[in-house]
Amino acid sequence: MMNIILLFFFFASSTQVAISVTPDHIFLLAGQSNMVGYGGIGINGRWDGIIPPDCQSSPYIFRLDRSLCWSQAKEPLHADIYVREKLAGVGPSMPFAKRILELRPGYRTIGLVPCAYGGTTMDQWLKNYSHGEPSTINLYNNLIRRAMASQRTGGRLAGLIWWQGGADAKDSTLAQQYGKKLERFFSDVRQDLRRPNLPIILIVIPKGRPLKDEKLINKIRRAQLQMNNTITNMVVFDPPKKLTYQPDHVHVSTPSQVLVGRELAELFCNAGSYYC
Repeated sequence: MMNIILLFFFFASSTQVAISVTPDHIFLLAGQSNMVGYGGIGINGRWDGIIPPDCQSSPYIFRLDRSLCWSQAKEPLHADIYVREKLAGVGPSMPFAKRILELRPGYRTIGLVPCAYGGTTMDQWLKNYSHGEPSTINLYNNLIRRAMASQRTGGRLAGLIWWQGGADAKDSTLAQQYGKKLERFFSDVRQDLRRPNLPIILIVIPKGRPLKDEKLINKIRRAQLQMNNTITNMVVFDPPKKLTYQPDHVHVSTPSQVLVGRELAELFCNAGSYYC
């Protein structure tokens, strides 16, 4: 049952409402730019502002903001989470949450915890990483800090959604080491959150992208597709070939972000009662 108290924070251009709320089920969102959501961002680096129905705000979906307060979730979900991460558009998380509530009304409310950062490698997400960009924050520590804060008044940590790997597909050494590093990352997250069976939802790098590093992408994909052989309680989602992309041929378009989010929710709910 939600206990909602409205608190008002005033900004120069608008008034934002922060909500003291305990979402029933909480999902962590981590990875790089496609998890951030670049849907609708043009070659000029600006978001077109188009929000499809599956991404519209809902009174049952909340976002943990940069100040660790819950507010009603709205696109772009990752906006203002990091000072240096300026780009954010439509991602898969809102359609994922909406589809979960359609399939499982008993979930009642969902809390989303944005933590993804564009252009990051697997190394930058490892525990104790201390150099390179983004230089102002430790991504792993920030993920754990935000995960702990999201549960301070209750709620169930329902899963970690991970979409990353493109940055590692640009270097043969990083691609070769990717699988072991990802396995270590998941193990550390579970240990530090004291959730040894935390459900993990892994989105595999899409195939069919018109990029030159196809061999390295396939190496990353193989490591991701085999991850549930060593990591338990994991759902591995391989996006369909029919995805469309932004003009950069790297970032998934808004319609395809919606497709990924909805299909991911269906796979998650079909995985068994432990998950959904």
